[in-house]
Amino acid sequence: MITYDTNAGVLHYREATTISLATGLPVFLDAGATVTFRVQTTAHVDVTGQTWPVTMACIAPGYFIGVLDTTAAIDPFGEYVVMCEVTFGGQALGHWEIPLEVLERRG
Repeated sequence: MITYDTNAGVLHYREATTISLATGLPVFLDAGATVTFRVQTTAHVDVTGQTWPVTMACIAPGYFIGVLDTTAAIDPFGEYVVMCEVTFGGQALGHWEIPLEVLERRG
């Protein structure tokens, strides 16, 4: 699941395992995985105000976060898709297009 916290500018990605494109076997995603993403409109146009792709940090096994620039033009009421790429040990594991849920917190 992908969520975006507008106050902190943080994108959260939680996925404990994925299936290797090369072997078809499950791979546990931890700090050895490289997860990058770009946020696009539903028309597959990159959101302006950010240099893409952004590399996510592994906070805990299966939990990655990416911080967006404050200039990233994400409308809390807009509809977006996250283009996510995962590699592990130099091997491409997957590419996902995941609908983005924007959470705006106030106060």
